[in-house]
Amino acid sequence: MPQFPPAKFTRIYTTDFPDAPQDPVVDDGKWAGGLQVGKDWQNAKSIAPGGSPPRKFVAAAFSGAVNNDDCAAIRTDEFTPDQFVEGPVFRDVAYAPAMTHEIVLYLRCVMIPNFFWTYEFNYACTSDIYQLARWNGAINSNEVIPSAGPDTNDIPATDDVMRLEIRGGLIRYLLNGALQNSWIDTLPTASIPCYRYGKPGAGYFIRTDASADVEKFCLSSVTVGSLGEIPAPRLDYTNHPKLPIRLRERALA
Repeated sequence: MPQFPPAKFTRIYTTDFPDAPQDPVVDDGKWAGGLQVGKDWQNAKSIAPGGSPPRKFVAAAFSGAVNNDDCAAIRTDEFTPDQFVEGPVFRDVAYAPAMTHEIVLYLRCVMIPNFFWTYEFNYACTSDIYQLARWNGAINSNEVIPSAGPDTNDIPATDDVMRLEIRGGLIRYLLNGALQNSWIDTLPTASIPCYRYGKPGAGYFIRTDASADVEKFCLSSVTVGSLGEIPAPRLDYTNHPKLPIRLRERALA
């Protein structure tokens, strides 16, 4: 099986997004949107509302009218399989939407038109609960991964940093550096390579409702990075049967 050539991996990158609002957020080509690239999902955008924080990373549209079409922004550069994504929260203490409003963190994303696999962590301010799920490619094809503990849930407030990281098959969620929960995924194997590589990202799932406000629960900046040693060039799985035939030749690293 052929190999991809060695890549230059991003060690760490932080953005508080450009001063000028962007819809979708691209930040000099460093981000790609869910609608922009995946077609079946939605984009995220940046705004400059002034005040504190001076800029925010927010949903560009509401989700869930028909599908689980998250507002996603995925990195375009290369990362090691072991990676992380984190960001400080902005949360209006008076905000109480009637419908679901989630901050979403992604790891090992591969997104191409009509296809999205990733690990997705979502935290809902409406109920202050969270979960980790695995996207299996097609819109609405996802499954929750059972937690391995410790099942802690400190409630995030403004300036608290949410972090999701993965090393091998171990995924951890931390708040301000304190471990909240972990998950172990044993699915990726040599015969099913999905979720063994990809890129980090962030986004939202906010259901349409008059009480919803994309600015009231969001991230004010995002940091992404690689963890561990730079691996050997990975195998080229673009012709693997897990990918739909029409997408194999267009599969992204």
